Amino acid sequence: FADLNERIEEKTENIRVGLRSTYSLGSMLDATLRGGAEDQKIHTTTTLSGVATESDSPSKVFPYIGVGLGVSLGSTLSLNGNIVATLKDLNDMKKNEYTTTFGIRIALNASR
Repeated sequence: FADLNERIEEKTENIRVGLRSTYSLGSMLDATLRGGAEDQKIHTTTTLSGVATESDSPSKVFPYIGVGLGVSLGSTLSLNGNIVATLKDLNDMKKNEYTTTFGIRIALNASR
């Protein structure tokens, strides 16, 4: 067979809606719990011999849960880390998606 020059491009769109609650564990430490639902849709563009075909998958809704920890380093600086698990298959944990984030928050005093 001749090379058909096929190219497949997928773009995933995720939208999350949920609740987040932060609990103080002392003057320097905060814990965060979150949970909700994530809507996922995949847009696929297939190009075959220069002809592009586009399609959208049906939307799928998955639950997500997450935890986080924040440490205050004075009144203007804090560090935080979070992990969120999107639960795609409770019977096979390898199919679930895990997202980790780390951040630094700097509070600036804007008063004169």
